Amino acid sequence: MKPDAYMPFFGNDFFLAVRGKPDCVSVGYMRALWYYWAQNACVGLVNDESSLRAICEIYSDGDWLRVMPIVFGEFFKLDTSNLWQQKRSRIEWAKSEQRYQARVSGAIKTHQKLGRGRYAQQHAQHG
Repeated sequence: MKPDAYMPFFGNDFFLAVRGKPDCVSVGYMRALWYYWAQNACVGLVNDESSLRAICEIYSDGDWLRVMPIVFGEFFKLDTSNLWQQKRSRIEWAKSEQRYQARVSGAIKTHQKLGRGRYAQQHAQHG
């Protein structure tokens, strides 16, 4: 399974973070997290208000005024490259990437062992 196929969700932490905030913040945050993971590989979201608003799918100006400073200020932080980052997601992405690479390496090693084993068996039978 590729790293972007599964995003871990820490429900208790998420709901504690959004407790007492309007639903539009919860939904916008979840959409931003999902996009950041699945579409962006946790590289960083471009600091462009119209793009961020589209990612969050917030269409009301009033809702966006509530969502923007919380999601992109409290939950995501702007880095020195002018990209919005979410620390925990980046950490979890790195772990997921490591697990994926370990599975790929293991599959290659297994394939190589099986390939050599078949090659040796074929030559022993015909030789």
